[in-house]
Amino acid sequence: MKKNIVLILMLPFFSWGQNISIDPRNFNSGNIELIRAVNENRNIKGHPFLEEDFSISTIEFKDGTTYEGLIRFNIGKDVFEIKSNTSEEIYEFKLKPGIRITLSGKTFEAKLLSSEKSLATFEILVNDTPYSLYKYHKKIIKEPRKDGIAMPSSNQGNNSDAFWSEQSSLILMAKNQIYEIEKSHKRLLKSGMVDPSKYNEIAKKKKFKLDRMEDVIAMVKALNQ
Repeated sequence: MKKNIVLILMLPFFSWGQNISIDPRNFNSGNIELIRAVNENRNIKGHPFLEEDFSISTIEFKDGTTYEGLIRFNIGKDVFEIKSNTSEEIYEFKLKPGIRITLSGKTFEAKLLSSEKSLATFEILVNDTPYSLYKYHKKIIKEPRKDGIAMPSSNQGNNSDAFWSEQSSLILMAKNQIYEIEKSHKRLLKSGMVDPSKYNEIAKKKKFKLDRMEDVIAMVKALNQ
């Protein structure tokens, strides 16, 4: 998809406030890339979504303008899918900086991955200073006897053994540095992201486990105090 191209779709699919239909052209200023989603025939166990069903979700722009619509997060493609409220058509868009989406009680924003020179979607867990914590949702297609494979094309053969595998991770951010949290406290200390004395005091006192999201959230909040 080319950057900064917005396809103007004539079907209204958002409701705002008092259930007023909104033309998608209103989103031009928000720089949302809209395309028509393609239904692809694949026999893969599981699904690539955060939640398979659409739910009423909120899009918030930088100027404070908010809209509501039926939305779900396609983790496999890192796009949000919007279901028209006037038909069964589905559209998708890539989240851009300055726009947030609240979906199923979770808030998402886009950040630039400098290593890949591309935007990625993150769930905000702790939005504070000096440390912020995000969840990077990721699912890949795997086969029982093979390594992870890229998302197949619609004309691929039988995928009856393939399944969607959860590969999400927690990301610690501070001073323009990021660290993908693993189970090891020693590796986190070695990364230089945290103050060793304060970290050791907090981790030892609370006995946080880095493979538990609730523990990591509490730990990051403690580091910010």
